[in-house]
Amino acid sequence: MSSESGTVTLHGVSKVYDLHRTAMRLGDAVPGRQRAPQQPLVAVDRVDLTIPRGQAFGIIGPNGSGKSTLLKLIAGVTQPTDGRVDVVGRVGSMIELGLGFHPELTGWENIRSAGIMLGLDRSEVAAIESDVADFSGIRSALDSPLRTYSAGMKARLGFAVATHVDADVLVVDEVLSVGDAEFQNRCADRVAELCERGTTLVFVSHDMPVVRSMCERVIHLRSGRVVDDGPTAPVVDGYVAPVPSLFRPAAVPSIRIVDCAVAEHAAEVWEPACIDVVIEVTEPVPSARIATEFARFTALDEPPIGGATADLGVLGAGRYRLVGRTSPFGSSPGALRLIVSIIDPETHERHDQRTAAMVVPGTARPGNMHLAVGVEVAYEQLASGPSDLQPLPLTAAVDPLISVRGVTKRYERRRDAASARRALPGSLGRARVDTFAALEEISFDIGHGSSVGVIGPNGAGKTTLLRLLAGVTLPDAGTVTVEGRVVPMLDLGMGFHPELSGWRNLSTSARLLGQHGDEFAERVPEIVEFAGIGDMMDLPVKRFSVGMRARLGFALAMHVPADVLLIDELLAVGDEDFRAKALDAVRRRQSEGTAVVFVSHGLRLVEEFCDRVIRIDRGRLVDDGPAGDVVARYGGVSWVGGTADGTAGIRIHDLKLLRHSINAGGRIDLTFDVDVDIASDTTRLEISYRVPPDDRNTALTPAEQNERTFARITIDPAGGCTSAVGVYRFSVALDGNLV
Repeated sequence: MSSESGTVTLHGVSKVYDLHRTAMRLGDAVPGRQRAPQQPLVAVDRVDLTIPRGQAFGIIGPNGSGKSTLLKLIAGVTQPTDGRVDVVGRVGSMIELGLGFHPELTGWENIRSAGIMLGLDRSEVAAIESDVADFSGIRSALDSPLRTYSAGMKARLGFAVATHVDADVLVVDEVLSVGDAEFQNRCADRVAELCERGTTLVFVSHDMPVVRSMCERVIHLRSGRVVDDGPTAPVVDGYVAPVPSLFRPAAVPSIRIVDCAVAEHAAEVWEPACIDVVIEVTEPVPSARIATEFARFTALDEPPIGGATADLGVLGAGRYRLVGRTSPFGSSPGALRLIVSIIDPETHERHDQRTAAMVVPGTARPGNMHLAVGVEVAYEQLASGPSDLQPLPLTAAVDPLISVRGVTKRYERRRDAASARRALPGSLGRARVDTFAALEEISFDIGHGSSVGVIGPNGAGKTTLLRLLAGVTLPDAGTVTVEGRVVPMLDLGMGFHPELSGWRNLSTSARLLGQHGDEFAERVPEIVEFAGIGDMMDLPVKRFSVGMRARLGFALAMHVPADVLLIDELLAVGDEDFRAKALDAVRRRQSEGTAVVFVSHGLRLVEEFCDRVIRIDRGRLVDDGPAGDVVARYGGVSWVGGTADGTAGIRIHDLKLLRHSINAGGRIDLTFDVDVDIASDTTRLEISYRVPPDDRNTALTPAEQNERTFARITIDPAGGCTSAVGVYRFSVALDGNLV
């Protein structure tokens, strides 16, 4: 065993649970006399692993793959059934969000409580509590009880505590999934700092962008076994996109898709869909094909579930309109993504690709989507000019199902008296109490079948708003009117009792939601099948991972009749497969008229899932409108600049940075897309290095941005890609960054 502090080594480690084990006998406590499991469940299967000191190490995989169990083995929370775990040095673990926190204690009291649970003495806790408060960014709320905090505020406080404990190995499970982008970037910087000082990070998450930014090495765990191990980028890419594209982008594309849409933007079940595509050929091509595919419209780039290709033959320069008609296809109701590609059949290169949205209406029985699509395409040349295709309209206005008028909600904030005054008698020694507005004069309406996203930074008031809509808390001023039944999914699984089995918790929670009797009993198998954790249902919930509890809580909520669904960070801890299934389920409910109010820090998820977005900041409603517009405006309000600084004619989106922290002289890898709708011969594309202000939430003026920029690199000069209308994908590598 290595003697270097921070080293983690697993030698043939396995962990087996007994699904039918209900009680412990006296003999079970005697070493070597544990009885064999009656129905074994192998959570971790013969894992050999070495993590060197100072490495930022990530663990990814679907729910139930053994990630949380492996983390608990490294943290010493549980012991292996076989093999040996060697961890050199002190371990600081944050296995669950808010571990050791108590809802009735203030933030300050919870810092002290959690610090003591993590092995610090009182003097050590006192030495770090001010730094913890500053790092969390919620110092103003620390005098309030924890029960008034949003999930994001709890995440900030929990991670701040965990990363200020002097540990050789830091074990973290799903803590950053509910933090906003600013805090996640700060955490990435903090982890990089700790790793440079020699701390080893072992990190589990379903949030792949966070894994990419935090970790330098990742393993992919499936069914308890390591199926991939290596640098972060290739392992994550293999996990989220196991099927590579059949066609590579053309080096010199000759055909551009100007527009595409589905007629009426809808197709009934087992009825054909009419597809309208406009292409522009800049140079004659000897042969071309059109590929038409359909995929489920989720926040994930899922592989297509049906499609076909058709020959276009020889095409001369000009503009063409392609009118296609599919054979009848049997998709279950929901939103679909139409993907149209123009390809060269000889070289297998793709000239261009465009997507459009369509809807299959109805309330058919939930199930997997099935398509049997054969596309016939005929084309005629169009006169030069703009396309007359119209974008997919937003949900039509309906009578309000939810009406919020002038709502204000205030909480008390207790400020501790100075230590010198605490010993004084009477009021002189009492803490001072004041109030702050979590929400202030909020007004909006939501109609039947709407999907409304609520975005904003941690502490903006998003969770408080959901609690008001759920009736968990009441406004201090104004009115909240909700017609029909509300099912709140505010803290999935938080109502489960850790000592009861999954079956008992399901039954108890169902009764709390008013569901019982024979009718509900008939739905129980469907709920358990949806959750996908049937093998674990006999075990106490304390053995469930965070994702498993989320699965079970969500599955129950989705099988309860509701007019309004309130979802707070629902998909923060779900794996990719469950996330897609969950979104499909919510969309089915929406098609039946259920209104969905959805809080998330995942802006891409919000933009793709929601028709409309409301942005809240410091308790006030500051923006309300179509999802894409509100998200774009939100993305640009910061010191770094962003979409708000640009024009509508040229936009940058889907910017992905491989790692947020690098060593001096290291390499920066990033990818992004550029949409050019209005060509410009004077626009250049550049990358800037900028010094951040002390307050990273502030928006800088163009002059201030220029003043703080100390280096610029032009990667596409004036007269380059922006001089022609189109969509361009950039992959950029910057070597030798001596910053």
